[in-house]
Amino acid sequence: KAGYFNNYYVRYFLGIADGAPIPWDEVTEDHYEAAKQILESFDLIIPMDHLGAALPDLQCAVGDNYDLGVSAAPGGRYDWPISWPSSDEALQRCEFKSDGTTKGDERLELCQLFKAHNEWDQKLWEWALTRWEERRA
Repeated sequence: KAGYFNNYYVRYFLGIADGAPIPWDEVTEDHYEAAKQILESFDLIIPMDHLGAALPDLQCAVGDNYDLGVSAAPGGRYDWPISWPSSDEALQRCEFKSDGTTKGDERLELCQLFKAHNEWDQKLWEWALTRWEERRA
């Protein structure tokens, strides 16, 4: 079975040697904790929903060698987007009803299957988001 539909991000951060050989549906809390430990070594983790607001933080992380155009103007000199459409959390949690069509039924089933087989990726996302929000507070 394709590992990229089964806790892909946990596997990704563990690397090819450690993440890829994990059998389907056998990613564990230990793997999740190892992925978190790797992410904790990063200077900055920015959820995509917050990228536009993180420009000063990103400039600080990359240093003076890279000009990201930070200025007093929103979006800086390069007019970076300062807001992104928010993720639909109800869709992420599969909290929607099928519209009664075959396509709607299949969409809900696929969402539920994806959610069931990616528990540790979901936890990793929630951890990264919390880390960002706490750092910003």
